Amino acid sequence: MRVIEINDLLFKVCHGLYNLEEFVPQEFKLDLRLEIQSDLEYPIKLSQTADYVDVYQLVQQIMHQQEGLIENLALKVNKSILENFPHIQSCVCRITKWPVLGGPGFVRFEAKDERA
Repeated sequence: MRVIEINDLLFKVCHGLYNLEEFVPQEFKLDLRLEIQSDLEYPIKLSQTADYVDVYQLVQQIMHQQEGLIENLALKVNKSILENFPHIQSCVCRITKWPVLGGPGFVRFEAKDERA
C-alpha cells in the first residue's frame, strides 16, 4: 500500500444547521489519507499518483460550499476525490469543527470510501 497524507488543512467557513452557523464562519480542520496503487515502485511519476495542489484546490472548492452536516461534507470530499483522481484507490477524510454554539472541545467526523 502506498499512502499520501495531507493534514491540517485549515478553513474558516460557514457550515451547520443553525441560523448562526449560516453567517458566522467557524474553524474547520481537514485531514486526508489517500491510498494509491500498491504496485508502484521507485521512481513514481506524477501521472501515476495525485498532484497535492490539485487535491487541495478541489477540497477548497468543496469547503466553500455550505453544508448542514460535516458528515455530508466529508462524504462529498471523498466522492469528488475518487471521481477526479483515478489513481487514488481509497480516501479517508476527517473533518474537525470547533462549534461557535458554545462548550469546550470540538466535533470530529471521519469517513472512508473506496473505489468500486
